[in-house]
Amino acid sequence: MKDKLIQIYVCKGRPNPRSFDPIRNRMDFVKPKGGLWTSTYHPKFISAWVFFCKTEYPEPLQGASLWQMTVKEDAKVYTIDTLEDLLKLDEMGLLKDSAMPGGKVIDFEKAAEVFDGIRLTDAGVENTGAADFHIPTLYGWDVESTLWFRWVFDDVQPLSE
Repeated sequence: MKDKLIQIYVCKGRPNPRSFDPIRNRMDFVKPKGGLWTSTYHPKFISAWVFFCKTEYPEPLQGASLWQMTVKEDAKVYTIDTLEDLLKLDEMGLLKDSAMPGGKVIDFEKAAEVFDGIRLTDAGVENTGAADFHIPTLYGWDVESTLWFRWVFDDVQPLSE
């Protein structure tokens, strides 16, 4: 049995299946509109996103609650751990041309037809140059995180620091 994937979600109010809008690609930015963004639970600093907010960008944490969300075991999550993982999306027809520097980005609308979410790991941030413009680009994915296309959570619990 594989380990459960525990995600941390930062929001105002309790997350539920209506917590996010359908995915829509954007020509002017690497990230889509819609979806639900989480970051994997870490016992020392809660999650990479929470750590980033505490040290670099505190606004998202202001007035927000932290939620621990357990991902269903059968969720189809595409993991980007290496540059090859990112390039494989092109082979699968899941990259598209973009106005962004770097020229290509993930076609999130198509990816949502295949996967429940796309996860960029800590290694993936480093190995793909996610914080920089490369071809294809993940610019703006500054930390480990997962973009969910649909609700795939077994359990949602408030997390207290």
